[in-house]
Amino acid sequence: AGYVNKAVDVSDVESSSLDGSSSQLSVTGASLTNKNSGPGDAESVNYRLYKSRYYVLIVYSMVVFYQCTIWNTWGPISATALAIFPGWTPATIATLANWGPITFVIFVIPTSWAVSRFGFRFVTVFYSGCAAFSHVLRCTTVNEKLFTVFAHICAIFNGILGTLLLAGAAVPALWFPAHQRVTATAFSLVMNMMGSGASFMEPLIVQAPGNETTVDEMTKDLRTLMIVEMIVAMCLFLLVLIYFPSAPPTPPSPSSAEDRLSFSEGFKQIARNARLWQLVFSYAIFTGVSMIWLGVINFSLQDLGFDQDEAGWIGVYCSVCTGVVCLVTSRVVDLVYGHLKLALIGMMVCSSCFYIWFMLLSLDVWPSTKAQVYITVLGGQSFNVAGAPIFFELAVESVYPSPENNVGAILTLSNNFVSALFLFLFYIPSISQDENNTWMTYVLVASNVGALVPVLLFREEYKRSKLDRTSLNSAS
Repeated sequence: AGYVNKAVDVSDVESSSLDGSSSQLSVTGASLTNKNSGPGDAESVNYRLYKSRYYVLIVYSMVVFYQCTIWNTWGPISATALAIFPGWTPATIATLANWGPITFVIFVIPTSWAVSRFGFRFVTVFYSGCAAFSHVLRCTTVNEKLFTVFAHICAIFNGILGTLLLAGAAVPALWFPAHQRVTATAFSLVMNMMGSGASFMEPLIVQAPGNETTVDEMTKDLRTLMIVEMIVAMCLFLLVLIYFPSAPPTPPSPSSAEDRLSFSEGFKQIARNARLWQLVFSYAIFTGVSMIWLGVINFSLQDLGFDQDEAGWIGVYCSVCTGVVCLVTSRVVDLVYGHLKLALIGMMVCSSCFYIWFMLLSLDVWPSTKAQVYITVLGGQSFNVAGAPIFFELAVESVYPSPENNVGAILTLSNNFVSALFLFLFYIPSISQDENNTWMTYVLVASNVGALVPVLLFREEYKRSKLDRTSLNSAS
């Protein structure tokens, strides 16, 4: 930011036109005005694309991928954990998962401030270092009391690390041109969602309780899992520590070069924007319930004849399918300018239809088969996640030039708040005593269908993209 009243000079590193076609070009003479600039200012600035943007995006995505994997550590192996630790209950498993949204709600705004104040690199290094240290603690003992404390500490630090999701729109805005932003946003979000799916592969390491499986064998497997997770956490920390710049030397687009509002002014603008709050409410209930539901999906699938291992494989397949659908749809949205709202409505309708189908199977209204269960879960999750990057783009466009990390903080805060409320329902006796867990399916469907209303009423506006197009078109 801070590039004002400047002549555009896009040249030689790696250049792209707005429609996505690559080229080598040199354009001069387009003036960008800014209220902070004087009539005599006339600097020249290059808008450049660096190949290192892919490295930054991949490392960031790996961090949020693994954060989600650790968040969902205990759901896929809940039966084993309950067998190893007699003092644990299903509420213990829910609490360990709930630390994610709880710490997110508490720390996301301070994290947004820290990113604005100290830079994204400092915050990422500090948070990933703390998370890696907490993994070391879990490897020191299998004593139930001590391990329980360390498991909670790890869940808390991992939840704080999860606040880096607020940069889901900020990293693409800093490093990527307009025609790649939705895809870049989608990539990091998809990686985060796929992290939950990766956790469902834990039963490959940790055996489930059975007639031929002893507690000692399961305990040994659990220690192996903890060590593996610690090694991965340390490797990611080293990657971030060695090279992870906060921003490129030269911005990739005119909107990236423009000054953003300050941290406080940005939140004031967000607070006054009623249209943004329509998106926030819709995003919160649409994604907040669906994403957290995948973490405890084994409870919903028990009555449909799925055991822990089968539920785990659904989670794995779901992650792969979600990634493909989300990246393909996001790339299409990037290439077809000006149809974000229509694309989002399409994703939401598809997701709702699949979840309604799943509800009919759960209630025995429709004869259930395993193939139908796979189709409904994969379809519902895939289109739900595919809508997330579009929510981010619409929100950022509507309040530009408010900082992207502020917008991401509000969206992810609302999402995690709803997720926490969903998990707290497990503590209500009348609900927790429902052996079939049908309440989960009702909430899932209601949240998806209800989220459609604010989006239908939303009036889309493209402030940031309009600046990029106007500036470069006038320069050509």
